[in-house]
Amino acid sequence: MDDLRAAYVEGQGGRGTLDYLRIVTEPAQTAAEYRRMLAEVTGEYLEFSRPPYAVDPLDEQLVRQARTAGVTCRLLLESAALDATYRQRLSEYVAAGVEVRQTESLPMKLALFDGRAGMIALLDPVVTRPTWTSVVFDHEGMGHAMRGLFEDYWRRGTTLG
Repeated sequence: MDDLRAAYVEGQGGRGTLDYLRIVTEPAQTAAEYRRMLAEVTGEYLEFSRPPYAVDPLDEQLVRQARTAGVTCRLLLESAALDATYRQRLSEYVAAGVEVRQTESLPMKLALFDGRAGMIALLDPVVTRPTWTSVVFDHEGMGHAMRGLFEDYWRRGTTLG
């Protein structure tokens, strides 16, 4: 009983072993996490962007604010989702200094902040209506791996035509 009580007390007040990972299934919570991390970014923001969106990065003023503050911002988007209106909004981002490329397909959604914190969202393969499950992380190794994945797809992407 003493060991269980000690473990319970430690678990209530200290960091758990998996505090660097959280699973989020609610779109509103995913949007709140995204906005929080975007507001806190200081050096670099990278994103794989594809619909459906909990938060469309092109509707998010925080991206422009980050860029104005000197944050390097790079967005890689799936070309199938780029209609004329969306391309116009992208050109405004490019004019503000956001780097934008397109590619035919992306393996997941990804937002990476300062190479350490971020989220990945995976499409649920079981349901008929597209829904995403997000993994929010704050882990140097995971950030490094996700940055490598981003750079690989970024190199293969093309500038907007």
